[in-house]
Amino acid sequence: AHNGFFIIFCERSIIIYANPKDPATMTLQDVIKGVGCIARDSVASVFGSDIYFLSETGVQSLGRLIQEKSMPLRDVSKNVRDDLIANVATETLENIKAVYYATDAFYLLSLPSTGFTYCFDTRGILENGAARTTIWKNINPTAFYVLEDRKLYIGEVGYLGYYNGYQDNGSSYRWSYYTNYFDFEQPTAIKILKKLGLVVIGGGSQVIAIKWGFDYKRNYNTSSITLGSTVVYEYGIAEYGIAEYSNGISLDTAKFNASGNGKTIQLGFESDINGQ
Repeated sequence: AHNGFFIIFCERSIIIYANPKDPATMTLQDVIKGVGCIARDSVASVFGSDIYFLSETGVQSLGRLIQEKSMPLRDVSKNVRDDLIANVATETLENIKAVYYATDAFYLLSLPSTGFTYCFDTRGILENGAARTTIWKNINPTAFYVLEDRKLYIGEVGYLGYYNGYQDNGSSYRWSYYTNYFDFEQPTAIKILKKLGLVVIGGGSQVIAIKWGFDYKRNYNTSSITLGSTVVYEYGIAEYGIAEYSNGISLDTAKFNASGNGKTIQLGFESDINGQ
C-alpha cells in the first residue's frame, strides 16, 4: 500500500488499485504492461511520494504515474543503463537488495556478485529525468536497514556495519569522477583547450588531480591543485565570536593553463578521501 494505492509488482506488469483501505470499494486504477519488477527487494519508497524498483530496463520511478495519473515511468538509471543491465544479468535476482536513505536522499542498489552498489542521488533530478549516479566498489551488501534513529545499517557476510563518516572502514579511499565526452554542440569543430577554472566546495588540504583528454582516448593530460586548510565551523565564529561560529563552508577556486585539442573533451577528477 502506498499513498492511497495498492500496488502489485509482477515481472512484466504493474497493477495499481485505488482505495486499498476498504476492500469492498477498492477499484482498479491502472495496469502498466511491458514493464515490471524483476527483483523483489529492489522496491523502495522514496520521499514517501515515489517508488523506485529494478526492471528489465533499469531502475524505474513510479512517482509520476501515482501523482499525475499519467504515463510514462521515469528511467532513473538512464545515464548508466547499459552497464547496469549488463551487471544485473550476472546476478542472482533474489540476492539484489535496495534501500532508500532519507538522511542523504539516496537510493542504493546492491549487486553483490559484481561487487558494485549503485547510488542514485534523488535530491536533484537531471534534465533527462535520470538521477546522478555513483558506484561503490568492492563491497558486497547482502542487506540494508534504516532504523528510527536514521542510521543506515549494511549487512555483509560475517559482520554488520553502518554508514557513517568519511572513510572506508577506517581507511582512506580513492574518489574519482569523469564526465561524459562533450562537444559544445559543435561535433565537427576542433576545440583547443587553453584554460581550466574550478570551484571546489568542501574538503580541506587534499590534493585534487585534474585530468583532461580528447576524442575518446585514454592518454590524459594531468594537473593538480591542493585545497586550502580552512577549518569549517558549525556556525561561523568561536562560541559567540571567534571560533565555533566562523566559516560555514570551505570554498576554493583555481585557474590554470591547459593544452591539447580535439573534437570532444572529457574531464576527470580524482582525490584521496581521508576523514573529510
